[in-house]
Amino acid sequence: MSGTVNYILSYDAGTSGIKAVLVGTDGSICASATVGYSLLRPQDGWAEQIPAEYWDAACRSAHAVLAQGNVAAEQVIGVIFATQWKGMIPLDAEGNVLHNSIIWMDTRGTAEAVELAEKTGMACVARDYWPRILWFKKNCPEQYAKTVCFLEANSYLKYRATGSRTIDQSNHFTRSPLPKVQALFDAMLAGGEIAPELFPPVVQATDEVGRLTAAAAQELGLKEGTPVFGGLCDIPAVTIGAGACAVGAAHVYLGTSGWIGVTRAVGDGAPRIPVVLSQDRWAHVAGMQSACMSYDWCLRTFYKEEMARLGDGIYGMVEEELSQIPAGSLGLTALPSLNGEGGPFAPAMRAGFVGLTAAHDRRHMVNAVLEGICCILRLRKEAIEKSVGKPITCIRVVGGGAGSPHWMQMLADVLRVEVIVPENARYAGALGAAYCAMIGLGLCENLEECAERARIKARYIPRDDAADVYDRQWPRFWKAAQLLGDVDA
Repeated sequence: MSGTVNYILSYDAGTSGIKAVLVGTDGSICASATVGYSLLRPQDGWAEQIPAEYWDAACRSAHAVLAQGNVAAEQVIGVIFATQWKGMIPLDAEGNVLHNSIIWMDTRGTAEAVELAEKTGMACVARDYWPRILWFKKNCPEQYAKTVCFLEANSYLKYRATGSRTIDQSNHFTRSPLPKVQALFDAMLAGGEIAPELFPPVVQATDEVGRLTAAAAQELGLKEGTPVFGGLCDIPAVTIGAGACAVGAAHVYLGTSGWIGVTRAVGDGAPRIPVVLSQDRWAHVAGMQSACMSYDWCLRTFYKEEMARLGDGIYGMVEEELSQIPAGSLGLTALPSLNGEGGPFAPAMRAGFVGLTAAHDRRHMVNAVLEGICCILRLRKEAIEKSVGKPITCIRVVGGGAGSPHWMQMLADVLRVEVIVPENARYAGALGAAYCAMIGLGLCENLEECAERARIKARYIPRDDAADVYDRQWPRFWKAAQLLGDVDA
């Protein structure tokens, strides 16, 4: 037993699986376990998941962390979920799922997006939320007629845990605290003749939405009556877990994909669909499609035998090799767009190397890929700075990529900012969700106090000599982008 220490069972549910993390009320990590689930691609452009698999994975991972941490059910005083967003899960009056979850990457609603754009006069694309609902209404009329509410991954997991039907603010696409965004939501629902009553009430991440039912508690291995909180989607969870939830704070996430974000106050401008952190602030996020995805491709391609032999030890080996490569990779430039990128890059752009010579080896190629990722983040940083009207001088970095000191120093040099890596950077999403539960339990006063609890592991200060190299190579990066695909000037 772990004595009298209490824990939050915090979940981070992505596209490939769910990670359960036992977070101590002091912010420490006790145990973690990941359980995967299927991704169905029945047709080109379609992406579905089976909601019951979300719950099964949540139960299996809960048992795993309780056993791993030697923690009793009574020591878990709260449950909360951080999840992928924009899923569509219809339920009937008895709570039966009427269709697989149509998830965020699905693009089947292209025609519906065009229809909604024409009817509303507002931009709408297939990966928006409302085209999924309209597609379901048109193509599954019998199931749509039986639908009494639409949930998504987070609200479905809360429903299975408590029986209550609520959607947290960051996952709600019919109600927003920002009037401009609410007008967009209203227009899309009206354009598709979709009843607002089909979407459950909005709750905040810190709200207690119910307590574990007897059945759910048994399946999870927890105590009946344990509080369950509103939760949130992954971007605000990562923002909070990084300790970047104060207005003006900046963070970078380096996972399979990546992004840079700055926390802003409600009323301080807003993009078309902002990522809501709370009633009074939102995250201004600019993303990239391939971050650690590109790094992992390098390892599989250039270090296949070493990976098979060393397992996770490969990261230490590569870190040592990359430390031998100077800034700029001897003039080699890489564009790490394995999965395409958003503007100003053209949709047809692909990844590639420019300037490869006989003097280069695999070390230079991997280093150049990491530099290319940093360059795309620099581009995104400059766009956010232009919108915010002030420079970013310090960035907290989380996600798997934050575990590389070489990469973090490179990021500081390319961006010319101080880079801060918090402890437990790999668990930022689960930590951010856990902090929200602590606020709900009265153990933490507000988001500012949460930020103070994010302990610092390392700091990286820009080196002028390396930063000067990257400034000189910045035009070369743009030339490489133009070679590999059109770029809007």
